[in-house]
Amino acid sequence: MLPIGPSSLRGLSDEAGLRSRRALGHYRLGELAAVAAVCLGVVSLFAAALGSLAGLAPFQRLPEAGRWAILAAAGATGLCMAYALLVETKRLTVRSVAIMCPKATGRGLRLLHLSDLHVHRWGRLEDAVVRQARMLRPDLILVAGDYTAVPCHPPDARRLIAELAPIAPTFGCRGNGDYRPPPYGEIFEGTGAILLLNETREVSVAGMTVLVTGVEPGHEEKVLAAPPAGPGQLSICLYHYPDLVPRLAEIPFDLMLCGHTHGGQVRLPWVGAVVSFSRAGTRYARGLFRAGAKHAFVTQGVGCESYGLAPLRFLCPPELVLITLSKTTPSGSAGWSSGAPSRRPGSP
Repeated sequence: MLPIGPSSLRGLSDEAGLRSRRALGHYRLGELAAVAAVCLGVVSLFAAALGSLAGLAPFQRLPEAGRWAILAAAGATGLCMAYALLVETKRLTVRSVAIMCPKATGRGLRLLHLSDLHVHRWGRLEDAVVRQARMLRPDLILVAGDYTAVPCHPPDARRLIAELAPIAPTFGCRGNGDYRPPPYGEIFEGTGAILLLNETREVSVAGMTVLVTGVEPGHEEKVLAAPPAGPGQLSICLYHYPDLVPRLAEIPFDLMLCGHTHGGQVRLPWVGAVVSFSRAGTRYARGLFRAGAKHAFVTQGVGCESYGLAPLRFLCPPELVLITLSKTTPSGSAGWSSGAPSRRPGSP
């Protein structure tokens, strides 16, 4: 496998029905404006701090308390940026989610949901992912796309899939970042994991029959037109984008697992995600959603989208999601392990 670098982004063929994110409505004006406002605010704050330290005339006219406030705010922002760059990107967390599922049998079904691995090179984060996956002992491992980043060493991405596959049956779909070379069959080839390209596989685990469907990003019509599962069958859809989560009631699956948004990757206090790059918007950037007996989970992912830029996360650490489907839950209804309730599409 050849390394992936920025040059591989140029001249991509329209392979396997690649659909433009612009055509899908992912570039929302409000989100782009919010990102620009945050960046402008940070740059302005640092510029003001430098001006105050340099003793420029406009800042000399400020009261001393005002100058100290600017310096303190700039210092705090700098510390937050250092934490986002150096600490949080490696702070892998495990989120446990319990869902009441009438189709569950026995002790229930334990699913490990991952997305947006964005492997550059093998490192501490990849080690932690494999170690935690082994400790959690899931019945199925389900990955919702985006296996590499730019630049990337593809054998390391393949190694991660190869080390996950022996833990439990492992299935994945493609994400929007999975259309550049090398062919993504090579990352899965010989690992024991199965890459689903608009197809469904049946697997029997934990005394249950599970139908796992992987849909190519942008092929929404294949999600909506999928045949319903038969009696006693649990149907799960892997679809990279959360675009269809607001229409969860229309989706013919018991559970939909998505990624793509990275949870916003940078979340501000009292604001949450600033950007989602999804048609569903920041309301659906992460979390558990419910419509009747149907559920969807949008994970904030493992890696960072970088494309040559410094990776960072803030108030949105990498996560693995352990979903337990059982006939009952501790609270009697679907919810987060922290006790926060699931949300219905369209609710705040």
